[in-house]
Amino acid sequence: MLRFMYAFDFDDGLKFGNEKGSSMAPIVFDVHVNIMADKYDMTALAYLAAAKFGRRAELEWHTPAFADAAELLYTLAPNLSNRVLRNAITKVASTNAHALYTQNYGARFREVAGAVPQLGSELAQQLAAHCDRFQGL
Repeated sequence: MLRFMYAFDFDDGLKFGNEKGSSMAPIVFDVHVNIMADKYDMTALAYLAAAKFGRRAELEWHTPAFADAAELLYTLAPNLSNRVLRNAITKVASTNAHALYTQNYGARFREVAGAVPQLGSELAQQLAAHCDRFQGL
């Protein structure tokens, strides 16, 4: 947060580890930054984190880190004031739903979507909106 106040940017490419050697994926870090920015009413930082998250989500939708980020957002911040990250998650997931639900790499996402009712509900709504476009063809 301090870096953003001076440089108007933050580095989400860093590897944050713990004593056991595991590290936090940058897409997950972007969710943490967005939640913190929302809490402290730092709108510009929240939108920067959301923009970085959106770019990563488009590229990393098939990774367990994308599912971890979705789970974190929906469980740690169910009442987040802005919906930018949620909209990005449901848009990317619905666009890639067939692969996420039929391929092995989607296993973690399927697990999260099944365990987090609000994510499953919002994803179903997004998919239903896609179905409306194909009716009458």
